[in-house]
Amino acid sequence: MKPIAAVLLVLLSYPDAFAEHPVDAYYRAKWAEADGIEPDVTDLLAAAEARCGQKPDNADAWLSAGIIRAARAKTLGISGLAELKLAKRDLQLSIQLDPNWLGGYARSFLARLHLTVPPWPLSFGSNRKGAALLAQVLDVEPTSLPGNLYEGLRLKDAEKFDEAVGHLRIAASESLDCECPSWQRYLQQQAASELSSL
Repeated sequence: MKPIAAVLLVLLSYPDAFAEHPVDAYYRAKWAEADGIEPDVTDLLAAAEARCGQKPDNADAWLSAGIIRAARAKTLGISGLAELKLAKRDLQLSIQLDPNWLGGYARSFLARLHLTVPPWPLSFGSNRKGAALLAQVLDVEPTSLPGNLYEGLRLKDAEKFDEAVGHLRIAASESLDCECPSWQRYLQQQAASELSSL
């Protein structure tokens, strides 16, 4: 049995108390894979979708679905654009339920999508919307790990390196308020790696 399939069985066995956060399972699988190889997210996406069905009023369930769906979209090439629109929907539902969950993670991740996907007419990419969403996150929670990570990446892409450093330093030292060590470690190391390249 594939490791991801085993994770799915565990997740579905405990519908009210998931043994492992689906996004943490995804990042744990990323650590286990060789560099540059994305883990198969099919089973994890099914688990995240099942969680949304069981807990439709749970911001974390929709956040998980949005993140994992976006990861799946990356593996689909141009056909992944439709999947990214569904990820956007999932993230918007999470924001409606609790915009400040995990340091505004859904809003931060949606901002990152706006900053990285193609603009209209191909998709919903918008630098203006991405920047505005990150400003909303950091206005409420200045030490948000995801908010500072994605704002640091945005500023680095805009070649505002001094400002980027400040945000990436915060991201590298902050944590997520969940039992998700692989996910947190991945984000912190992403921030540290970006810092070392500046």
